[in-house]
Amino acid sequence: MKMALCCKLHKVRFSKILNLSLDFRRFFLSESYRCSDAWTRRLQAPLLQKFDFNELASRMYEKHEQQGITSVVDMQILTAKMDQLTMSNIELMEKIMFQYRHSKTYNPVDDSIVEAVVRAYINLDSAERLLPLIKDKFNYGLIPDSYTASLLMDYFIKKGSISEAAHIAYEMMLQEDFSNNVTYLLSLYACCKRLESLSDLTEEETDGTEEE
Repeated sequence: MKMALCCKLHKVRFSKILNLSLDFRRFFLSESYRCSDAWTRRLQAPLLQKFDFNELASRMYEKHEQQGITSVVDMQILTAKMDQLTMSNIELMEKIMFQYRHSKTYNPVDDSIVEAVVRAYINLDSAERLLPLIKDKFNYGLIPDSYTASLLMDYFIKKGSISEAAHIAYEMMLQEDFSNNVTYLLSLYACCKRLESLSDLTEEETDGTEEE
């Protein structure tokens, strides 16, 4: 009963946000926010054209297995080539991300790597796979910045995956950085919609108990 009352109170408090129509979701972030054209042009650099994603990934995996080392430069190039990521090589990529985090030489997982990974998973319509990796910071070190967090929440909200969007909002809460208004509003919306779904579920359970 206490849970149901708490959810109802929060639902009333944020009713203006919760009552946004489904049609409104498509206006959260425009396609231009993703800067897809600029990102694609970045991948046309002559240096990147010399590498094949699968060949580089296999070589990096074997090198780490033998020497315990993953090069920062190799990782930067590999993630820049993640436009070639497919469901057949995604598990190998996740193993390499784990190896990179545990390389004998300390490797920073900078924002450019995280952005490349996030974009690739979204394009593959498999961003849900990122959630356990983002949560496991020790083994993967994938910490979204405001921009990549906004991309993920926008993707999940438009897909109707509110629980996943709220998970990203929670990750941003842990960073205690509320300076980006876009990320802040998306986080607030995701959390409120998640609260609404929990409220509805609690009300159904309460009604069912009363009927019994």
